[in-house]
Amino acid sequence: MTGYAIDDFELGDDVKLVTLSGDLGRYAAPALKERIDDVLAADVRCVLVQLADGTVIDSTVLGLLLGTLRQLRSRGCALRLVCSDPNLVRIFTLTGLDRTFDIYTRLADARLACGSDDPAPA
Repeated sequence: MTGYAIDDFELGDDVKLVTLSGDLGRYAAPALKERIDDVLAADVRCVLVQLADGTVIDSTVLGLLLGTLRQLRSRGCALRLVCSDPNLVRIFTLTGLDRTFDIYTRLADARLACGSDDPAPA
């Protein structure tokens, strides 16, 4: 059985970090959805989702991330992805989702972007 890890952290200033690693497919989707729902229930203005190098994602995870993005934008909040793995970035590029998500290679840059005056780009 392959494993995965999902954690979340409060970074202060109404910013939450969700870290994902391992094989995140449909079997991990319920745990991921529950964690994201908990984060969305908190009073946040920006959510960072960090995909660790070597993380495996499928369409279920992409769908959850898209749903989270829509929910946050409807509240005037932002979602930033942190991903430096070229294989993961390629998935977002091939699906055209690199034009939908704000993707950063460094956590510090994504965190800095959460401090901008316009947290939810159009």
